[in-house]
Amino acid sequence: MNTLYHLKNISKNYSNEEEPALNISELTIPKNKVVVILGNSGSGKTTLLNLLGMLDYPELSSSKNDATSNSIFDYYPDNTQNPVSLLNTTKKFERLRRQNFGFVFQESYLLNSV
Repeated sequence: MNTLYHLKNISKNYSNEEEPALNISELTIPKNKVVVILGNSGSGKTTLLNLLGMLDYPELSSSKNDATSNSIFDYYPDNTQNPVSLLNTTKKFERLRRQNFGFVFQESYLLNSV
């Protein structure tokens, strides 16, 4: 298996929106491949990248009948193919994120405008 991410039944909702910002039934992203994310404005591209980079977390439900009870959000950080589930929001992800990810944000607020 040459997988970097495997997502199944993942969604992200924002409180001010009626429809989910992102709703993925299943998506596998391979390792060592260039992946392009295309879509219209508001289609969930940035939301997906924020989830993949552990800057945000998907919706979770405690209901056993809900689709998210079958959710999978696995990240494969090494060659052992032992996935890390990104459905948890614990402190261990801060270290994993620092060691494995780099971001260039759409809106950069690092410097004040002159």
